[in-house]
Amino acid sequence: MPCWDPVRWPVQGAGVPSEARAALLEHAPDDAAALHLDAEAYHAWIVDALEDATDAGPRRAALSDGVLAQRSLPVHVAALLGVSAARRERASTVELREALTAWSEAEIAITVEVAQARFDDPSSARNRLATLGKAAGTLGHELRNPLGVIQSSVYLLGRRNSEDERAKRHIDKIGRHAGICHRIIEDLMHLARNAPPRLESLDIAEAYALAVEEAALPSVVMCRIEAPPGLRIQADAGLLQRALVNLLRNANTAMRGRGAVQLGVFETDEDLVLSVRDHGPGFPDDLLEQAFDPLSTTSGIGLGLALVDSVMRRHGGRASAENMPDGGARVTLLFPRHETAARASISTGRQN
Repeated sequence: MPCWDPVRWPVQGAGVPSEARAALLEHAPDDAAALHLDAEAYHAWIVDALEDATDAGPRRAALSDGVLAQRSLPVHVAALLGVSAARRERASTVELREALTAWSEAEIAITVEVAQARFDDPSSARNRLATLGKAAGTLGHELRNPLGVIQSSVYLLGRRNSEDERAKRHIDKIGRHAGICHRIIEDLMHLARNAPPRLESLDIAEAYALAVEEAALPSVVMCRIEAPPGLRIQADAGLLQRALVNLLRNANTAMRGRGAVQLGVFETDEDLVLSVRDHGPGFPDDLLEQAFDPLSTTSGIGLGLALVDSVMRRHGGRASAENMPDGGARVTLLFPRHETAARASISTGRQN
C-alpha cells in the first residue's frame, strides 16, 4: 500500500452542527453503497471523524485506496460528487448545506491525494506497467527487424523444401514460433502506447465474432457467443479487439487447446459487462489477486491480462477475474455507462 503519511482530516468534528452529524450518520449506508465502500467501515469512520479521531485522515485514505484498486479515479470522483449533490439537496438550511459540502470536499480531497500516492508509488501495478511500457517500445522496435528477416527466410525455405516432409515440418515449426514472437512484440507495443481510446458504437456480438476469428483457436475449441444482436457499446474497436483476442488465447492455453469458451454480456445499473469464461483449471489461488499485474503468470511472460487491464483503464473501466464454482475461470470487462458516454461526447465534439 502506498504511504499517505501525513494525511490530515481537514474538518473539525467538534465544529460540525448536530443536524449535519445526524444527516451523515442516517445516510451513511446509502452513501457507502454509492461509493462502493463497506457500509460498516464507512459508518465507523464517520463516528470517529466526528469525534476528531487522530487517525481519521489515514482511515479515510485507506477506504479510498481500497475502492481505487477496483475503480478508476474519474468513476469514483463522479460517485463522490453524486453523494455530495444528494447531501446538499437534502439539506434544509444554508448552515447544514455548508457543513455537508465541507465534509464532502474533504472526502474528495483525500481521495485525490490517495490517487496521486498510488500513481507515484513505484511498486504499484500502474507504475510497473508504465515502466514496462517504456522498455516495451524500444524492445519491440528492435525485435521487429530480425523477426521480419526470420519470417521472410522461413517463407523462402518453405518454397525450396516443399517436397522434403521432414524439413517442411521443422520450417513450419519455426514459422509458428516466429508468429508467437510477433504477437508478443505486438503486445509490447500496445503496452507502450497510452493514447486515449477512439470511441465508436460497436455491436457486441459482431465484436465477439471478429475476436474469435482473429484468435484462430483450434477447431476442437468451441466458442459460444451469448450476446443479443443489436446490443452496442461505446469502445475503441482496435483496443477492444486486442483485449478479447488475448482473453480467448489465454482461455485456450488454460484449457490446453480443448474445451469450450463462452463470451457473454450482462448489464448492471452502472456498467455494461463483457465476460469471457473458460473451462480450464482456473487461476491458482496465490495468483488470482495479481492476475492483471504485468509479469504475474503461470506461463509465458504475463502480458495478456496486463494488456487487458491497460485497455480497460483507458476506457475508464476495469477488468476482474474469478474462479467459477463449477470449474474454470471468468474474466469480466466492466465498461461504466456514463464514462464511455462522456468520452464519446469528447471524441466526437458533442456537448451534452
